Amino acid sequence: MIEPKDYISWNGLGLVYMQLRDADNAIKNLKKSLKLNPNYRSATLNIDICYKALRKYDKALEYLEQALKINPVDLELLFRKAEVYQMKQDFTLAQETYEQTLKIDKNDFPSWNNLGNVHMSKKEFKKAIECYKKALKIQPNYYLSVHNIGIAHGNMGEFKKAIEYFEEVLKIKPDFINSLSFMSTAYSELKDFDKVVECQKRMLEIQPDNPQ
Repeated sequence: MIEPKDYISWNGLGLVYMQLRDADNAIKNLKKSLKLNPNYRSATLNIDICYKALRKYDKALEYLEQALKINPVDLELLFRKAEVYQMKQDFTLAQETYEQTLKIDKNDFPSWNNLGNVHMSKKEFKKAIECYKKALKIQPNYYLSVHNIGIAHGNMGEFKKAIEYFEEVLKIKPDFINSLSFMSTAYSELKDFDKVVECQKRMLEIQPDNPQ
């Protein structure tokens, strides 16, 4: 039996429902927690996860913004807010909010990486590359940032440069089939069909049932 004013236990019950993937009941209990203690950050972070899972992005923003009124420079809350804007495909506000997080911590790797993703969505490929490179200075072996630089170069028609980055990914993660697939496309654009075949064979070694 939970004590009526025990906001920590209401949050805990919300977490149990989250583990059961019952977002609606999780939210009911998390709301009880926040009603008792509006400043309880853990419940805010959890309710954000639930509303994002339900794709109720405006509700997620509502709770994050309430928490940010208490602490406007909370890096994780701002990062979560930027993520919601990104999910809503409001890339202008997502960019502005990631830039806010980077003013708080210029070495925040996830913000640099996600800001790169935002620029990719806006087809600002040079800016995206700059962000991914800054992310890689902080976390050098994050293969997805390297992969995304390759995609950005490919989108700009710089296929040889793209291939260099896809090869770099495969040194870090040899079984990352996405880089092989994009590399195959880049070689096809360069009309180097022997290399296309080589990429396809490597892909089949990793995933024998791959339809490509």
